[in-house]
Amino acid sequence: MKKRRLITVVILALIWWFAADSIANNILLPYPWDVALTMFAQLQRSDFYMSILYTLSRLFQGLLFALVFGVMFGYVCALRHKIDDYFMPLITALKTIPNISFIILALIWLGSERSVLLITFLILFPIFFEAAKMGVTSVDQRLLDVLAMYPETRANKFKNVYGPNMLPYVLSSLKAGVSLGFKVAIMSEVLGQVQTGIGKSMFLGKLYLDTTSIFAWTVWIILIGYSFDVLLDVGIKIMRKKFDF
Repeated sequence: MKKRRLITVVILALIWWFAADSIANNILLPYPWDVALTMFAQLQRSDFYMSILYTLSRLFQGLLFALVFGVMFGYVCALRHKIDDYFMPLITALKTIPNISFIILALIWLGSERSVLLITFLILFPIFFEAAKMGVTSVDQRLLDVLAMYPETRANKFKNVYGPNMLPYVLSSLKAGVSLGFKVAIMSEVLGQVQTGIGKSMFLGKLYLDTTSIFAWTVWIILIGYSFDVLLDVGIKIMRKKFDF
């Protein structure tokens, strides 16, 4: 599998190289080698690491709030249908409103710095909400019948029944949420022109027609996103072995 992926990367790099060679204009499409040199130069600058740190900080703050509140309200709504009836119009609205609408409104309301957190939260909240809700509603009916015969406290029900059943759904949604949140956070930074961040660096590249820098940051985004996927896959495998799901 790794060999096939490497072959795909090499083929894409060759296509990129031939396309850049045929266009012969670094502003339109830089050579892969020039992008690699720019990436190496970025590694020598402290502002490169600060940009990544600020973006990831905004991402994980929004992600954490969305995860906590999404799981909490998803759990409650799965058990209380009347509360769920009140929540569903909100969830439907959050899922259907275009991301750009969230970004524009958040920038108007909060300004550039704080808006990224709110945007990330609003976009990821429905994902975790539905994952938690699905985990609760998919509990085996026979297990629910046993609980009805032998009542347990709410804490024990969550610990022994609902929590373990929710975990696979929440972990799967977490992987999708991190990838989506990362892209949304960067897009928000570009439009909001934050003081520091990956989006700010890409905006400056666009402002000065430094396409090579934009491509370099794009490759870094791909590498960071891939690293998250690998780490989450490892974490999910460990959790599966530990909790046997």
